[in-house]
Amino acid sequence: MKVNYLDSVQKQFQYYKLLGDRTFAQLEEPDIFWKHTPESNSIAIIVKHLWGNMRSRWTDFLTSDGEKEWRHRDQEFIEDIQTKKELLEKWEEGWQCLFTALDAVNAENFDTTIYIRNMGHTIVEAINRQLAHYSYHVGQIVFIGTMIKGNQWQSLSIPKGQSVAYNKAKFSKPKHTEHFTEEFLDGSFYAEQDGITITNLKGIPLEQIVTCLVTAFEGYFVQMPSDVDYWRKRYKGARVDWELSFGAFHEEKLVGFIINGVDNLNDVLTAFNTGTGVIPAFRGKQLVDRLYAFALPFFEEKGIGKCALEVIQENARAIKVYERIGFTKKRNLLSFKGTITTKELPKEISIKQVPLNSILSGLANHDYYSWDFNNEALFLLQDDYTTYTVWDTTNRPIGYFMINLNNKTVAQIEAQPLNIPLLLKGIQQVTSTFRMVNVDDRRTELIENLLTCGLENIINQFEMEMLL
Repeated sequence: MKVNYLDSVQKQFQYYKLLGDRTFAQLEEPDIFWKHTPESNSIAIIVKHLWGNMRSRWTDFLTSDGEKEWRHRDQEFIEDIQTKKELLEKWEEGWQCLFTALDAVNAENFDTTIYIRNMGHTIVEAINRQLAHYSYHVGQIVFIGTMIKGNQWQSLSIPKGQSVAYNKAKFSKPKHTEHFTEEFLDGSFYAEQDGITITNLKGIPLEQIVTCLVTAFEGYFVQMPSDVDYWRKRYKGARVDWELSFGAFHEEKLVGFIINGVDNLNDVLTAFNTGTGVIPAFRGKQLVDRLYAFALPFFEEKGIGKCALEVIQENARAIKVYERIGFTKKRNLLSFKGTITTKELPKEISIKQVPLNSILSGLANHDYYSWDFNNEALFLLQDDYTTYTVWDTTNRPIGYFMINLNNKTVAQIEAQPLNIPLLLKGIQQVTSTFRMVNVDDRRTELIENLLTCGLENIINQFEMEMLL
């Protein structure tokens, strides 16, 4: 009973957040400041109030009063949000606080008394109080959106005149148990209404895919190249299967996608998401949820046992989407870039260029390397990588490294921990400036040596996976 309640209320909160998301997606920046009368609240003010309430109520939900001393409720109604971007950041922060707190509630602590302004609540009372409060304000946001958009408003529920058809479709199915929010959260409810069709990407020109990708990632944490040949080579190494990669189309224009490489990973046939994107005009429509909902039956038909992906750790919004779909974080991957500046590298060594095939025969700890730099990827792209073995002064081999000399990316580096400085000395003989992407954080000795030599930790990712 407790578990069923928590699962149900999670979905209801997700549903009301979705209504807000889909409203914001239809509005321009000036719209969020519009007021019906001078005394009315704008969407910006309502969101600021929700943000303040959520942070206060859900921070330390089980252990402290829901009305925090640091909260200043009256200031929440002062309109000082400047941009739509700032509004969305506060919106996401508030909901993230809520969902993190809900995730911590379980059968063991379900009998905890929750205090709000010194008034005791059961868990159910405290959660329901906020559910009613937030749905009330989300309803205001939606209503203001309808007033602003007029006949251009895209309905978030059953559109006028379609109730009979909707009911007919529902009653044509046998009785079954299903949470009422499911069709909204997986996007199927909106599929026909917003004109989105989903199909695989086989036969779609790569130029069209890259155009969508560059648009989707504009302003992203990392700038994406627009060179089609770069992506052609990148997707070859990623083992992309276009029949198992999927796109969302609107009036024959690609507006969203998931691009999957398929290969064995730790003895499990895996669909690795090497790129997900939705162009700005179509965000808030749950396209990533819908793409995965469409893809999963095809994955299962092909015997795929696991989905995996990488996501930048600061990208909280994407992480929440993936977690909602069913992904969980598995490991941390760190990236480094810079120039070796230390003068304290060890004694002289020598390096020898060798064929890649002579190295990729079991030497590397395969588990440490990410999808783009594991043995299978490097075999496919071996013309792009140069492999060196490193030898000490006694002509003893101590390890190897592989580097793309065009973009100065080190793909693999292997040696006993004490010999890692010798390998860095070998890399320095080839280039003092390089980058190393997606280093497993379990490789503590390698990470310490990279930092000591002068490289900078530039960005980090989570590897996430979902078992099928």
